[in-house]
Amino acid sequence: AYQADRLPFDQHYMRALVAPRVILSTDAYGDKWAHPDGVQKAWEGAQPVFDLLGVPENNLIHFRGGGHDQLATDFEVLLDVADAHFNGKPFPESLRTAPFPK
Repeated sequence: AYQADRLPFDQHYMRALVAPRVILSTDAYGDKWAHPDGVQKAWEGAQPVFDLLGVPENNLIHFRGGGHDQLATDFEVLLDVADAHFNGKPFPESLRTAPFPK
């Protein structure tokens, strides 16, 4: 039987292991399969590690309208992030903004 509640770690730990490298989540507000609120919580939970390592800007998140798909918009954001990273440009501020403000 599937017992995810018994795992000794959560997704923010996995995300934090990527630091100091760049990580980007592309998700949709209506994607119930991916649990949008949980994605934001993992993003927020990993942020202290990125802060500690001096790269707070490397923890990125992007949400769009829609459901459980990978759309051209998602790939455009990914390409924008790659372009910024490999060409020394700053990442768009919108990729460091909580999709569900508190």
